[in-house]
Amino acid sequence: MAIEEIYASLCNSCGQCLRVCPADVIRADKDSGKAAVAYPEDCVLCFFCLTECRQDAIAFTPERPSPRFTSWG
Repeated sequence: MAIEEIYASLCNSCGQCLRVCPADVIRADKDSGKAAVAYPEDCVLCFFCLTECRQDAIAFTPERPSPRFTSWG
């Protein structure tokens, strides 16, 4: 799963999701000041934004296409 959308109608512009995102995926929209998904491909699936959003304004996709990596160690 990866971040898909932030519903502007539910977002109250608190900025909490911007502060907790370690991958800088979420940015504030220049016009409205509300949170918006800027780099969805960089989402690391930490779900910090989802757990911190008190407005339930963040939606995730059910699947995320990504290459599989094997760790050799």
